[in-house]
Amino acid sequence: MQSRYSRWLGGISHFLIITFFAVLPLMSEEKTTEQRVSDLEKQVEDTGKKVEQIDDKIGKMLELLQKSATTPTPSVAKAEPVAATPAPAAPEKSDAAPAKKTVKYAPGALMDFWVLTDAESVGDVPTRRSLVTIVDDKKLFEGRRYRSEPSIKCNYDQRMGACWRGYLRIKEAGEHSFSADFTQGGTGYRYGAAYVKIEDTTQHLWKAINNKSYGSWAASTPFNLTLELGLYKIEVWMGCLNAYDSGSLSSLSLDLKMRGPSDRTLRSLTAEDIVHEE
Repeated sequence: MQSRYSRWLGGISHFLIITFFAVLPLMSEEKTTEQRVSDLEKQVEDTGKKVEQIDDKIGKMLELLQKSATTPTPSVAKAEPVAATPAPAAPEKSDAAPAKKTVKYAPGALMDFWVLTDAESVGDVPTRRSLVTIVDDKKLFEGRRYRSEPSIKCNYDQRMGACWRGYLRIKEAGEHSFSADFTQGGTGYRYGAAYVKIEDTTQHLWKAINNKSYGSWAASTPFNLTLELGLYKIEVWMGCLNAYDSGSLSSLSLDLKMRGPSDRTLRSLTAEDIVHEE
């Protein structure tokens, strides 16, 4: 009985041992898997803590940046110069073109008078300033016109010259015929001269000079010019160098005649044909 019981116990022991060793690997493997799971959970937990720490740091950094942006930077005061003189304001520039001056013209020519010296040529207008300038809007180119100017009354008997300047008004384009008729009256020895000059702004068109030395004389100089519509400068000069009797310039006169493209005959130019700037 005892041996059978011993054998039974031994069999049971042997069975338990075999079972233990058979189950042991499974238990060992199951424990390893749990440990791995535990390790992964721990790693996840650690990673989460690190992420939270990083978030905290980022949040603090953003908070600092916001504070620095909203806090005004203290400005450094600049020293102002004592009794500083303000700079003059620069003139405003304008792209607009300057307004053109409106030129008005009045009938007649401007007439200048000179007392001639022995050194001055009777055929040229003096370069010095004239004694007086008047507007001649009556019968043009009469030497005796100077006697109507009271400011030069004391010079009436001097050797004098007169120059008319203005603009010849051309109202019809085409070829124009002119005739300059010079006359010197009276008796005695004198040396008179006269000329007419017509020109535009770019070129000299015509100039005629007539000189006589004694007594009465008359000379006519015809010429033709092709002119466009507009104004042309005109200059008429008359002078008398030697005067043995009074009023020598008053003996000189010029009748300037013109025939336009539509005219049949010559006509004397008047103050309506020769104008001056006001």
